Amino acid sequence: MSKKSITILLVLVLVAILVYVFTMNRNSADISQIPEPVLLLEEREIRGTVLSVNNDEVILDGPSVITIRAEDGSEALIAIPSMGINLCSAKENIASPYDLKEGDVVEVRGEVGYENAIVPCQSTLHYLRVAQ
Repeated sequence: MSKKSITILLVLVLVAILVYVFTMNRNSADISQIPEPVLLLEEREIRGTVLSVNNDEVILDGPSVITIRAEDGSEALIAIPSMGINLCSAKENIASPYDLKEGDVVEVRGEVGYENAIVPCQSTLHYLRVAQ
């Protein structure tokens, strides 16, 4: 092959690479324009009597889990973040799980999360409080 042929071949390869890179960047830009689906979470408000307070998972950055018997007779779980409590929008409205005891009547409002536990955290309208 002559020098001229090698030069032409290199230019064609470079052009092909540039076209490929441009096409890939353009396709990925198009993909990024697709909106992510919005997950609508159920919000629940409930009043009930504390059956138990479990703080065992707090040492591992897990939540405090409070089990209550609702006024309608059903049981509900309330999960209070431990390490993430300072990031909660409702942190000022959340009673300390360490202050709750069996027999207390509480009111809670929050999003239904993992294992159907009510998590009062994401909104300033959420709360966990001892009922008056």
